[in-house]
Amino acid sequence: MTTYKEALEDMLIRKKMVQAQCESCWTEEAEMAIRALEKQIPLKPYLTKHQIRCSGCKAMLRSVESGNKLPMYCSRCGQRIEQLKEESY
Repeated sequence: MTTYKEALEDMLIRKKMVQAQCESCWTEEAEMAIRALEKQIPLKPYLTKHQIRCSGCKAMLRSVESGNKLPMYCSRCGQRIEQLKEESY
């Protein structure tokens, strides 16, 4: 089974191949597919003293003290969030 990361790498290789032959042949829809794949690869959240933030857009995901689980995706940008162990905070 192909992972999101493998699919993204494949799309980026295809993009280079297509653009090498025909710059205008790479479509906006293909770019949208690349951006969507990038969002599916989990990023570690950005930790501050009191908050846990999305590494993509820096939106607050939760406070360190709240004890709530991290969301699977950022509600602002849609980036998938890597789930950290509680002792990582």
